[in-house]
Amino acid sequence: MQVNVFWRFALSSTLALLLMSCSNNLMETRLDGFDKGKRTMKLEYTLDKAKLPDGQGGFKLQTLFHLAQGDKVTMKTTRTAMLNQDYSLSHTTAEKQVNKDFTNFETRAENGKVIIKKMIAGKEPEISEIEHQGPIYIELHPLMYFGDLKQPGTEKTYKALYEDKGTIHDVTIKLVGPTTIYLDSLPVPALHYQLQSITAPAEYDDYYLNPRTGNIIKIAFGQIEFFPRSS
Repeated sequence: MQVNVFWRFALSSTLALLLMSCSNNLMETRLDGFDKGKRTMKLEYTLDKAKLPDGQGGFKLQTLFHLAQGDKVTMKTTRTAMLNQDYSLSHTTAEKQVNKDFTNFETRAENGKVIIKKMIAGKEPEISEIEHQGPIYIELHPLMYFGDLKQPGTEKTYKALYEDKGTIHDVTIKLVGPTTIYLDSLPVPALHYQLQSITAPAEYDDYYLNPRTGNIIKIAFGQIEFFPRSS
């Protein structure tokens, strides 16, 4: 169960609370994850305006996903990604920890290919190439599908990179429609989206966004829930 949670958030870790601050900073997010009511996970990231190597405007995304049992870290991912204007991948670096094992990635999309360099301590780096035309997504950003899907019942499929396996998968996002959720017993209006799991395609995770801004209000799948950090 925990491994599945980890890989789900390798893709869908960009869950937005839109906090406008300086001119380049667009978002800063801190979420706590609860498994059967027990807080075991945290997700943090910042999104900034940035220029890509070709001079075009894009975004710089920095993320952290952390899963622990007590003081023991069982899974952790830190990532810095440069994204195009449509939130698709330009290039990224990431470090992934599972218990005491670390794997580093350097990945870039260029000239119709995705090139992945996978590095494990004590082993020769593995370099793989995937030929593909069109945008590839390393992160499924809520503002992306908030803008793409406006009518209840509509859906869109994105090409998502499963970096660890070096594969590309179709991931479908659906807009279920307006709903009401309860936070601290208070009713809150929300837009309900469903995101297909890359590791379990028959399953969909539930995302609830602010209907005016696209900010994340809640994430839920199974007995796991994520909420904005209160402090």
